[in-house]
Amino acid sequence: MRSTVVTFLTVVTFAAQLQLGDASNNSSCMKGYTAKATKSGWKNIQTLVSFGDSYTDESRLTYFGEHGHAPPVGWIAPASNNTFSGGKSWARMAAELTGVKLDNYAVSGGVCSNNLTPRIWQTIMQPFPSVAEYEVPAFLADHTSAETGCIDLNPATTAYSIWIGTNDLAGNAFLSDEHHHGKTVTDYTDCVFAQIKSLYDNAGARYFILQNIAPLDLSPLYNSGTDGDHIYIPASRYYPTKARDFLGNGTKVEEKMKILVKTTNDIFKYRAIATILTKELPGATIALFDSHSLITDIYNSPAEYLTGPPPLNVTGMVVQCPEPNFNGCYNYRDKDRNSFLWYDELHPSEATLSIVAREVSKLLKGSDSPYVKILT
Repeated sequence: MRSTVVTFLTVVTFAAQLQLGDASNNSSCMKGYTAKATKSGWKNIQTLVSFGDSYTDESRLTYFGEHGHAPPVGWIAPASNNTFSGGKSWARMAAELTGVKLDNYAVSGGVCSNNLTPRIWQTIMQPFPSVAEYEVPAFLADHTSAETGCIDLNPATTAYSIWIGTNDLAGNAFLSDEHHHGKTVTDYTDCVFAQIKSLYDNAGARYFILQNIAPLDLSPLYNSGTDGDHIYIPASRYYPTKARDFLGNGTKVEEKMKILVKTTNDIFKYRAIATILTKELPGATIALFDSHSLITDIYNSPAEYLTGPPPLNVTGMVVQCPEPNFNGCYNYRDKDRNSFLWYDELHPSEATLSIVAREVSKLLKGSDSPYVKILT
């Protein structure tokens, strides 16, 4: 279990940098936030605000790494073709497919809250910026008008996506029992819904996209390598103590991760349904995006999804790292990266995330997707 000292210092540091405005509980602001979101209203979305980790981040982590502190209020994360997918983020691709404006607050390495599962980033000697302590506050700081004290985005045309959990459930977190003492997976899922509630209260948010956890047990990092196709990875830059923590038992790693992912996704599903049915967020709608089923379908039927030349590969990865760090890494079949489900041992490829973007785009165009369930 971890100490809370570093987490507290990080929260104070990031909060001090943000100079937050206050749009919460302002009756003059909230008058404009009473309209009920509808299923048909999704096609009217003009702005997508995204929160998450390296599955979504474009360039915010880079700013932290280059400057050693949070971006200033008003900073806009630039587009990037060099994300952890090896190309564009799904959020950028979805924005380009639909013409919506993207405000991306995701930070690679982040978790929902550093009060649950802090992970130290050696570059800045602090935990990675999290959704609760940095991303949502940064959004509120950027979009709270100094003149009115109100959020400057129209709730009827703004959607908020959150895809977080890859690091929360990871090695050096819940997987290896390195969370804060007494905390459980339900504390993490509570944190996710707390961010939704914060955006509802403080920004008038009414349209939410909740993306569930990918099948991490199928990733090269967490798979056991016992099926003849996967290669067992004893240690990785993303989880350097894996072999030590599990005494080399790859099957135990895979099975525990599978349980964590299944439990989390079930909680997300039923908690979201209950949230809407009990009118916890009156007038809001939640679009459940089933990332798990989508990536599992790509894994099981790659020819129906991946567009690269054969042989298609759903067990290996483009970036190969013989050593458990960034040394000695090389690109394998780099020109054929659209043939791969995974870009490296943890991250889906740009080809995979382009399919995520395609299905999110259907939602934002008012079309049906087999991977989206809209709760109203």
